[in-house]
Amino acid sequence: MNGNITSKVAALLLGQGAPVRVVGRNARSLASLKAAGADIATGDIGDAGFLAQAFAGAIAAAGLKRVVNPSSVGAHLGSGTGPIAGLHRQEQRLDELAGVDVLHLRPGYFFENHLIAIEMIRTIGAYSDMTAPDASLPMVATADIAEVVARELRTPSGKGKRVLHLRAPSLYTRGRGFRSWGAS
Repeated sequence: MNGNITSKVAALLLGQGAPVRVVGRNARSLASLKAAGADIATGDIGDAGFLAQAFAGAIAAAGLKRVVNPSSVGAHLGSGTGPIAGLHRQEQRLDELAGVDVLHLRPGYFFENHLIAIEMIRTIGAYSDMTAPDASLPMVATADIAEVVARELRTPSGKGKRVLHLRAPSLYTRGRGFRSWGAS
């Protein structure tokens, strides 16, 4: 899929000469990856026929021995986590694949998610959200996640089913207002 992490992974892998198929909704947004050599599949992700074709030969049928699954903090819980419960079920499905090494990545909050607050900060002079200002958050940059995914996809594992939590070396808080971000 083409997203904040996977587009970066695709670019890294293409730069290393690896074959890459990118699945997305909009061919125009995938043009740079296509120009870099990616195989592109575009269509409606709600269309089961499109997905079956786009992922033809995926995982077990293709004989893949290594899967890196971008998941989330909280995916170890089967319920009570909203949409993350779907990631829990996906982890379980992948863990059932015989003879396939699976690495579930559970990154912290994406630093880039804070970019959406820029206009709010400009307009009202504050960063308002549902997180307590002094709550320490494990965070990570999507580029760092992409580096790990690309490395793990290119490195033979033989380690079975694993989980890797990804976060910056420090926890961060918002403190009082956006300007007071700092390591804690």
